[in-house]
Amino acid sequence: MRRVTGGSPIWSSIQRVAGSHAAAVAVRGASGPGLSYAGLIAEVERAARVLRASGSRRPGLLADNGIDWIVSDLACLTLGLPCVPLPGFFSDAQLAHAASSAGLDAVLTDDPDRAGRVLDLRRDAGTRVRGLSLLRGAPGTGPALPAQVRKLSFTSGTTGSPRAVCLPERSLRAVCGSLAQVTGARPGDLHLCLLPLSILLENVGGVYRTLTTGGSVVAPPLADVGLHGSSELEPGVLRAALRRVRPASAIAMPEMLRALTGDAAAALGAGRWMRFLGVGGARVPVPWLRDARTAGIPAYEGYGLSEAGSVVALNSPGHDAPGSAGELLPHCEARVDPTGQLHVRGALALGYLGVDGFSPLPGDEGFYPTGDLARLEGSRVYIEGRCCRRIVTTFGRNVSPEWLETELLEHPEIRHATVSGDGRASLSAVLSGDPGALCRIDAHVRELNRRLPDYARITEWRLAGPGASTTGETDALS
Repeated sequence: MRRVTGGSPIWSSIQRVAGSHAAAVAVRGASGPGLSYAGLIAEVERAARVLRASGSRRPGLLADNGIDWIVSDLACLTLGLPCVPLPGFFSDAQLAHAASSAGLDAVLTDDPDRAGRVLDLRRDAGTRVRGLSLLRGAPGTGPALPAQVRKLSFTSGTTGSPRAVCLPERSLRAVCGSLAQVTGARPGDLHLCLLPLSILLENVGGVYRTLTTGGSVVAPPLADVGLHGSSELEPGVLRAALRRVRPASAIAMPEMLRALTGDAAAALGAGRWMRFLGVGGARVPVPWLRDARTAGIPAYEGYGLSEAGSVVALNSPGHDAPGSAGELLPHCEARVDPTGQLHVRGALALGYLGVDGFSPLPGDEGFYPTGDLARLEGSRVYIEGRCCRRIVTTFGRNVSPEWLETELLEHPEIRHATVSGDGRASLSAVLSGDPGALCRIDAHVRELNRRLPDYARITEWRLAGPGASTTGETDALS
């Protein structure tokens, strides 16, 4: 049978592994034997034929973690299609914005009812890629993209409207190769996916890194590792998943690391089988790292951004300095300008896709201004703040407080609003207004929470000033 796959370096690396490890397990989900490397090759080839026959030129991928997600993503890569992973935790409005701005003409999904309703797509009767339904729409009308784009990675959107970073495969491959080198990836290693596969860090640092080095990816549904949405975690479920799988590596958000520290972490015994737990998405307090090490958890902080293919710097065994963001990966360069802003070069995106179409990535001499304040000590990076006001939660979500403050001030009885939450798991607000309007303000906050994506919801708020009182927690996940 004629193969439909072509010139993807990442896929070629996986095929080479399959040539010598055909019977080894490549991917598995919540249960069952999973797929061997030979089986993965066959499934991706089959999925690629389905996609090619569909005529889609810009497909989206909206599904929970699992084998089906990985097969579909690799099928897009082999066909040279610009795949658009859509995070399931996006609000309906964010999903609609992402699909419209990217010009999607099809979506592979495990939730066809939501995708059809929100994205105005119809089910292609009988057409499936493994367990995912193929939904089709009108031919894509999105803006033209550079021919090299292979991934449109949508950020959560600090102001509510996600913006896609347009990445070529050479950037994904460079990050993947550097991470394999720095983390000491080995054939046969188990990697447990704790983050959504739609997040670039897990997609590249988890799946691609593992499969190109002969390891095995374990990708159960997110609920099986205790993650619901983007910012709700069940620590007991997370610990149980780690004990059950006993992975050599995993990637976690700071809040996940916090859930693994203390007495429960000591009982986990992760040091007997785990060699590397990468922690990223937000700054990690040094005491959390210290507690993790005391409990035998090999946690290492890193730093990155989607514009640089996900990871820029990483601490690692033998090259570790808690409190730093780590050493630059082998493919990266960095410099700090006179204002203290960090600029990076290597494996950069080609640009952004927004409401005004494609725009090239800004920069000078190939260096991208990150917006982060930093200092460099040789190749080691220390992040010291942001150039502009921004909240980064311990779940790794970025939020502009001005966005939420504007939304809160839409209520006529709220005179001032201040939102905070940097370095915490959730957001809170201090409001000023008439204490007699407490119930109406509370109703406004609850209604706002229903419209917001989960990571931007206000979980606590209080009125400041004479006669004001604290309301307590809101039902932020309703």
